Amino acid sequence: MPFYTGTVNDYIDALARISTHATDNGWTALRDSGGELILKSTAPPNTDVYIGFKTYSVPNSGAFGLHLQGYIGYNASVAWHQQPRAIPNAYPSLPLLSSAMPYWLSVDARRITGVFRCGSTYQSFYMGLYLPYAYPNQYPYPLFIGGSADTD
Repeated sequence: MPFYTGTVNDYIDALARISTHATDNGWTALRDSGGELILKSTAPPNTDVYIGFKTYSVPNSGAFGLHLQGYIGYNASVAWHQQPRAIPNAYPSLPLLSSAMPYWLSVDARRITGVFRCGSTYQSFYMGLYLPYAYPNQYPYPLFIGGSADTD
């Protein structure tokens, strides 16, 4: 499982690094423009995984970061937050900075996880499949989308 560490310039560069590391490790960028990134991977045994990132900024309040989403499919003609079975509201987010931050990312076919150090705090996320302690028919698509905050 590849592990990456380094420093990003800001929250926009964070999205670019996630995109680069994901596509270098077999994920396909279905949408990568305008601060939006939708990725697809095929995890063993032949399960398609769909996740999405979107930048946000509220300069007057000093809020910057990434919104996080999970889907069961992809439709090129609909918006980022309206993809099939997207989280409808209060979706997870990752508060970041508009300045340099150290980061740590882990990428494999099932999931992407990461941590960013924002001053004296650490912001983390997990996006992808998890291994449930249950029978496969209880959780046929065990997708977990988690960040350090939500949009509310």
